[in-house]
Amino acid sequence: MVILLFLKAKIRHYRYNDKGKLDGFNSDIVTFFYHYRVIQYICSCMLTDYINAAMRHAHYEFLKGDKLFYGEIPTLHGVMATGETLEVCRDELKSVLEGWIIVSLQFNDPIPEIDGITFKPKQLIHA
Repeated sequence: MVILLFLKAKIRHYRYNDKGKLDGFNSDIVTFFYHYRVIQYICSCMLTDYINAAMRHAHYEFLKGDKLFYGEIPTLHGVMATGETLEVCRDELKSVLEGWIIVSLQFNDPIPEIDGITFKPKQLIHA
């Protein structure tokens, strides 16, 4: 999102000439946008793969007293959810996992490897 805002601001900086083309629009912006899209694609693929792998490790049980399903991913501390049906519980667990990843990235907390999949987007951005 920040990158897109930067790109929009950068493009707005240039003026259209009499031929309808942007004056000063150079290949730097095109190159920047291309690299942004590549990084976005790689990160989204990594994120999807990581979430799918983590969800395969989820454990579910039915809580008879509460009449709810409980799900957790034991290798990821704090990733747990409940729901009235197993499907609702799975959806909630996936949502909790996504939030857990976002918070972990914001605080630079380590994200454990799951099934050989690591999620380290900083390595991509700094590479």
